[in-house]
Amino acid sequence: MLQVRQVRAHVSRLAGRTVLAADLYREVALALIGTVCAEDPETQRAATNAEACWRAVADPAEAIRIAPEIIELRAHLPGPEGRKLRAAERYLAKLAAAAAEG
Repeated sequence: MLQVRQVRAHVSRLAGRTVLAADLYREVALALIGTVCAEDPETQRAATNAEACWRAVADPAEAIRIAPEIIELRAHLPGPEGRKLRAAERYLAKLAAAAAEG
């Protein structure tokens, strides 16, 4: 079932539906954390794909809306020395600052 979700996420990404793709990849990563482990390469890949799709969301308001879910995912998979989590938090801060200006 997770493989079907991964394929759906990939197709959504290719179709430009980055919000849906980010959500699907996030769901896959969270499911893998619960069944495999956080260090598993497939889990890491799903989290990276979720974040990449989030960063590709063209509408800043939409990216800000889904940011808490991506930040939560990164809290589970923060990367070495928390770098991936901090990078996601910095990106959210950049989005929020841009939204406040415009």
